[in-house]
Amino acid sequence: MKPAFQPMKPLCPLFALALSSLVFTANADVVTGIPSAVTLSDPWSGDGRHQYRLDTTTGTVQFDTDGGNDSFVDTDKSTGDWILNGLNVWQSFGNEVLQYIPGYPAGGNLRANLLFVEDGGATTTPQTVEVDVYLNDLTHGADSNGPLYLWFEVFAWNAGETGPVLSANGGDASFYNGWLQRDAVKVLDVKVAQTGSGIAGAKEVPKQYTTVELGEIDVGAGYDFYAWRVGAAGYDGNDGTTGPDQFRLRNLTVSAPAAEPLQLTIVASADTPGHYDFSWNSQAGRVYDLVSATDLSTPPETWPVWGNQGDIEATPDTNSLTGIPGGGDSRRFFAVVEKLP
Repeated sequence: MKPAFQPMKPLCPLFALALSSLVFTANADVVTGIPSAVTLSDPWSGDGRHQYRLDTTTGTVQFDTDGGNDSFVDTDKSTGDWILNGLNVWQSFGNEVLQYIPGYPAGGNLRANLLFVEDGGATTTPQTVEVDVYLNDLTHGADSNGPLYLWFEVFAWNAGETGPVLSANGGDASFYNGWLQRDAVKVLDVKVAQTGSGIAGAKEVPKQYTTVELGEIDVGAGYDFYAWRVGAAGYDGNDGTTGPDQFRLRNLTVSAPAAEPLQLTIVASADTPGHYDFSWNSQAGRVYDLVSATDLSTPPETWPVWGNQGDIEATPDTNSLTGIPGGGDSRRFFAVVEKLP
């Protein structure tokens, strides 16, 4: 990074350099994009009423063969594919697009498309989520359950815990809405509806492709596994349409929000000559080293920690050190290095 120097006027010249280039947070394992959508047949009922789970020891997706009685068998799919069931109410459409196929028989429900993701706890900063959605005419037949809306859910859990069992595309509303959360935590739960739908709490969009910010996934200290469930609700199969694109999803993006650049400030101590006070902006989940050198012949990340001021825990939004000896050199450079603990 290009150093940003801050000349001071203390007894000896000190220079402040805030360094964040050592920070790296694995990102996008939560999932970015819709790279593929795989259709699974349903040997149990033929109408899509089954549940899915992830065998975390093998990374294999499994589905329930006996209608919710926890008799699971392996599929030939593992983490990383969006899963459609044999009803084909969803399909891949072009590059990285999921499209709902209208005209599904009455009594059916659209939820859900599933994706299991293995992350290994690497993602440790909150992740912002956005997606492009297209909502066409969402009219219903006489037996409508109400306005149709898309539902985005993400569940998270760790190794050694039991992940959720998630239902998909059931022929019965009480079943398709059913899922067992078990040890998982629901870290995203957002509804997206057409403008004027009146659905409480939903993000409303017009009948055109619109980028929707779904909010933030709080990953805490990092989860080992994630399960996405994306589909539609408020639907009874009587939509009365036969058009090709009732709605589509594309460009699902998960990313870490841009961090505020580190700014290090040095002022002479008001109480002790030759000593200085340091302050910088900090964020939770990070630790900091105050490092120093008398020249710039080596990269700041190689500078030694100054005065045992290493692995300093964050006290957001600002960290401060007071009364730190300046060393008495003719000139000295200081940097703050932000890193994961």
